[in-house]
Amino acid sequence: MSISSEIWNLCATEGNLETIKFLHNNNAGGCTPEVVDLAAKNNHLDIIKYLRENRSEGCTPYALNNAIQGGYTNIASYLLENFEVCFNLSEAVELAAEEGNLDIIDLLVVHTMKHLNLFN
Repeated sequence: MSISSEIWNLCATEGNLETIKFLHNNNAGGCTPEVVDLAAKNNHLDIIKYLRENRSEGCTPYALNNAIQGGYTNIASYLLENFEVCFNLSEAVELAAEEGNLDIIDLLVVHTMKHLNLFN
């Protein structure tokens, strides 16, 4: 991992949106999908939204798992609706059940039903 990647990751972990913006505006290299993963793990929806609107790196399936483990329903919802990632939804439901998070289980079921066109 390069120093610049470490800076992006640290900013995502700590929730430092202003430095994320600075890095982006100054074309700093090193932004990877892991940046969104770390922001999801640490409940920084503002950083996730900024990166989604301004960058193309996306995230990995771990972002959703991180949000579920943290109990961050708002982040899980945003990820599901805004990122083109192949999330493992059965793993996500299992993880939410282990965490006892019924709100996220409901969110995952509704999301799956919408994508399978089970709603009229």
